[in-house]
This record gives sequence, structure tokens and C-alpha cells, in this order.
Amino acid sequence: MISLIAGNLLASLSDVAVKLLDGSIPSFQYVFIRQLIAIIALAPIYLHLNRSATLSEHLANSRINIIRGQLILVGAACMVVAITHLPLATANAVFYAAPLLMLPLSMWILKEAQKQPK
Repeated sequence: MISLIAGNLLASLSDVAVKLLDGSIPSFQYVFIRQLIAIIALAPIYLHLNRSATLSEHLANSRINIIRGQLILVGAACMVVAITHLPLATANAVFYAAPLLMLPLSMWILKEAQKQPK
């Protein structure tokens, strides 16, 4: 719970920082710095993980992870552009609507069904 609250606080601070920059630096430069900070912050956790997976398991998952990484990068760039040009309240309202959009999309694209309570 503390990690979730801290993550939301840092995301809000990041949104405010983008708004304060007001387009004075290129969007991709901000995204690069943000991703670099995330790598530095997550590197100790990654290095501490148990690496019991085999090379074949890593290679099997690498294609989907590369696609996923590219989508995250494009999404981060779109977020920076949106926050720069939209009022902060409007941009955050759109971002927090994402879980509401994810549910119908998971049912449609992934064919996930709602579990019935017993």
C-alpha cells in the first residue's frame, strides 16, 4: 500500500514538473531522463532478483517484452505532449479513465470473461 501511494505521489510530481517545463525542453528529452531515472531506481531490485529462469525462457519472452517496452515509450511521450498542451486536471482525468477502458478492451481483445461468484 505504501508503494502504491508513493508511486502515485511521484507520478503527480512528474506531471507537475512537465507542466512547469511548459514545452521549454523537447518531449523526448524529458521522456529519456524519466526512463533513465526509472532504470537507475529499479536496477538494485533487478540485480537482487533470483535468476532461475533459463536462457530459452528469457528469449521466448523477449519479443513481447520489446513490444511492450516500445508501447510504454510511446505512451510516455504521448503523456508528456498531452500534459504540456492540456490543463493538468483534464489530462489526469483522461489518465485515470484508463482502467475503465482496460476492462472492456480485455474482454474484447483478450477474450477474458468475468468470473462468477460462487
